[in-house]
Amino acid sequence: REARARHIAHANCHPFFVPAWIGMVVHMESAVAERRLSPKVFMQFKDATANALSAIGDSLFNGSMAVLWALPCACLVLERHYSAAAWLTLIMFLGLQVVRFAGFHLGLRRGMGLLTLLRNLNLIDWAERIKMANAVLAAFFLHLCLHGSPPVLQLGTALFLLVICRYF
Repeated sequence: REARARHIAHANCHPFFVPAWIGMVVHMESAVAERRLSPKVFMQFKDATANALSAIGDSLFNGSMAVLWALPCACLVLERHYSAAAWLTLIMFLGLQVVRFAGFHLGLRRGMGLLTLLRNLNLIDWAERIKMANAVLAAFFLHLCLHGSPPVLQLGTALFLLVICRYF
């Protein structure tokens, strides 16, 4: 009953990190049950880790990996490589399931030690690197879209992008 009462409230965690967070929560809840951890400390941990995983997940998955899937698929579709786009989608989907399963397993086994592992993986820096690769892919996508259009339109689009990149 006490454990159930601790978990009634809403928690803000990125959907792709929820399995890892649940694994960590179950690990820590067992420490509370064995009286190795106080419920008050546990609740502070629970709220802080959910928010941290939400921020990492937003940057890594929504801001980087989703775009890394969408841009190559869009380029493949523009070039009429539909089966390659489908295969890429399947591979990315299966990779996500592996990440979710591994996250739950590692959270369950390591508890807060999973946070150390995530910090050592430097996911925020990886998200930034992926965003740079996405910029190159976006330029290639734009090239495919403008292929065959008048040079004035291509030049104008390139200048527009330079101005946007300068201010954003």
